[in-house]
Amino acid sequence: MPGCAIAAVRHNRPTVIVYGGTIQVGERHVDCPAMGYKKGDPVNISDAFESYGELRCLVIVIFRGFD
Repeated sequence: MPGCAIAAVRHNRPTVIVYGGTIQVGERHVDCPAMGYKKGDPVNISDAFESYGELRCLVIVIFRGFD
């Protein structure tokens, strides 16, 4: 949001900034013992980013996909 406000000020034009709010917390569908999470625990966007980083660093390994 700060980037939108700065851009509006720099362009010196009347502006309406619409904010959709934060992302709602979800629920885990599978266990992840490497990260200490169980099925049914809450999951938020930062958990998703952390798990992707751990996957890229080979801290966790995906054995099966989930849709």
